[in-house]
Amino acid sequence: MHSEVISAAERPEFARPAHIFRFEAQASSAVDRAFAASRGQAIRPQSSLQRLPNGQTVQLTMPQLVGTDSALGPSSEAPTASVFSDFPDADLLADLELEIYLRTDEERIIDLLDFSEISEEADEDGYVVGYVALAHLIRHHDTLRKYGVFLLRTGPLRIVSAEIQSISTASAA
Repeated sequence: MHSEVISAAERPEFARPAHIFRFEAQASSAVDRAFAASRGQAIRPQSSLQRLPNGQTVQLTMPQLVGTDSALGPSSEAPTASVFSDFPDADLLADLELEIYLRTDEERIIDLLDFSEISEEADEDGYVVGYVALAHLIRHHDTLRKYGVFLLRTGPLRIVSAEIQSISTASAA
């Protein structure tokens, strides 16, 4: 896996993201850690920057699967609060989906988030893996916090609108 560190001097547009999405989940459970270990991964909080099709950047911070040899240090087992900040308009992100692992005791949460694709589901352990619109995570953050949902980023952010995708591809060229 290739990673690159970009300094603010090299890319000043990344120095101040236009939007910040931060989800600090509840403490991971034995089920969550077993899920990560089954993939040879560990759970760590991680932050990344994503360029939006309109040229703005969004900072995404949430627990994520990383290699067990990651230099990010040990994961925190202490519960933290859910925080979504600096998002006046969740619809800006309506065409962006994030692959997540979600664990909850409340089955209605899965329906509420309206997953577009589910790749794995374990009813006995109360988790699901799949793609959900980033806008849905933002809109329903209070409900996610209320029910103690554990979220983990498991894959890439993807653009789902063909119109947005062509704009994004053209701007990358």
